[in-house]
Amino acid sequence: PNGEIFSANPTSSRMFGWSEDELRKIGRNGLFVIDERAKAAIREIETNDQTKAELTFNCKDGSTIEGELISTLFR
Repeated sequence: PNGEIFSANPTSSRMFGWSEDELRKIGRNGLFVIDERAKAAIREIETNDQTKAELTFNCKDGSTIEGELISTLFR
């Protein structure tokens, strides 16, 4: 719920340009654009422990891409 990223697969690192360590450091708020879609996905994670949503992601080079987030909260 606090936005930590614990792991990232090599494909996501290549897509966004961030290493796995960098993704862990920037967390959720650095990786995706916090707009209404992201806020709804965050609320869903907090309520249901999982979400699947279309979001805008930040890339290391400053560009953004549209993508699908599938996330599960581990307790």
